[in-house]
Amino acid sequence: MRKVYETPLHRVAERNFARDIAHRWRLRPKRAPMLARYDYDFLNERGEVIVRVEMKVRDCTFDYYDSVLVSGDKIINAAEAARETGTVHILAIRYIDGDVYCNINTLLVRVSNFKRGGRYDRGDPLDETMVALIPKENFKEFENIIWI
Repeated sequence: MRKVYETPLHRVAERNFARDIAHRWRLRPKRAPMLARYDYDFLNERGEVIVRVEMKVRDCTFDYYDSVLVSGDKIINAAEAARETGTVHILAIRYIDGDVYCNINTLLVRVSNFKRGGRYDRGDPLDETMVALIPKENFKEFENIIWI
């Protein structure tokens, strides 16, 4: 079984980010099931899933890198799920200087650059995988969106 690197502090940071998103978008967060390929559902007052979110909390500024690196499989799977179900999927990232998000869809897959990459600092060969390098112009700052 693969080692899990996510710590309780990572999960607390994600929960806090989810609460902030819910407040801004006037939705209720619900942690996704363990085997889901995303982190949170956000529901309206009727309990309907409005948006599914893959979340990241980073310890650098948004401008630190030229593009945004995430798991390629997560982007491809979310884009496919969005196409099949019609449910909006987003990638939300909290940087130390602000929060951004982008819609995950087939267009995002087309404009992203996919290659082998990942983390090399832990000595775990499973950390090298297909990654997506997403151009930063695809990201928007969070707004107070009211979902219908």
